[in-house]
Amino acid sequence: MQTAADQQTAEILKLASEAKEQGQGFLELQLQVGTSQQKSNVSATGVYSHREAKSSAGLLSAVEQIGWHLEHVTYLFTPTQQKTHKAFLGGENASISGVVMGIYLFRAVDTIAS
Repeated sequence: MQTAADQQTAEILKLASEAKEQGQGFLELQLQVGTSQQKSNVSATGVYSHREAKSSAGLLSAVEQIGWHLEHVTYLFTPTQQKTHKAFLGGENASISGVVMGIYLFRAVDTIAS
């Protein structure tokens, strides 16, 4: 049985192959590469922070093997949830959660000037 991650990888590689076959000059991929959650209490010094990251290196390498060259990468934090509320003994509690997206721009290898 194929996992969701394996299925996503297969779909991305299929997309990259189809774009290459169609003669497209560029391929853009947007991948979730991490999550972040931070909670803090303004009236105290307590800060809780949790981050998870996953590597896309294997997938990016597989895309390059199809005939693409990684030209540009940028990362973007997208908040998914933000909460604030009054703390029990004064002050304010705040929390923010979100995802980190990697935006990868590839150029077809045969269009790169030597």
